[in-house]
Amino acid sequence: MSSSNPTNPSNVSEAAQDFRQMSNEQRVEYGFNMLVNINNISTKMDQRMDKMDQRMDKMDQRMDEMDQRMNKMDEHFVNINNILIKMDQRMNKMDEHFVNINNILTKMDQRMNKMDQHFVNIDQFMTKTDEHFVNLDNRMNKKEETVVATMRECNLQSNLAFNFRLDKITTAVSRIDDKVGKTSEGV
Repeated sequence: MSSSNPTNPSNVSEAAQDFRQMSNEQRVEYGFNMLVNINNISTKMDQRMDKMDQRMDKMDQRMDEMDQRMNKMDEHFVNINNILIKMDQRMNKMDEHFVNINNILTKMDQRMNKMDQHFVNIDQFMTKTDEHFVNLDNRMNKKEETVVATMRECNLQSNLAFNFRLDKITTAVSRIDDKVGKTSEGV
């Protein structure tokens, strides 16, 4: 029997010639060996197909896991998008609040300016009032002198009536002085 490999396509004619030269027993053995080789190849192919099937199953599982993860990611992105929308709405409200606060501060500033002007006017008024009360006090001193002179000339009944009026005038002046004093302290 030739040493050539009958499975090699380039040696097919040579293998056919070798096969013709074999005895029946050799042909049976050769055919049996071929069947064994085919069976081995088929078994290996089955094993490889099983491995491929297992790998495909694993790939399917991984794809399923990836799909689940992608679905969860989609849910997360939806939630994140909703959160961002709410944050955007809140930021818009905050912007409105800041505009309102700015308007309030502007109005407060205007009112403070008016208050400053009022206090300047009040200060001027109080200065004039102080001058007026100094003049009034000088007049009261002169009137007190006149009252003292008049009281000496009046009778007792006139004196009592005049004293009553003088007490009222003095109380009124004290009240005015108290008010002027409190207003000066407030300024």
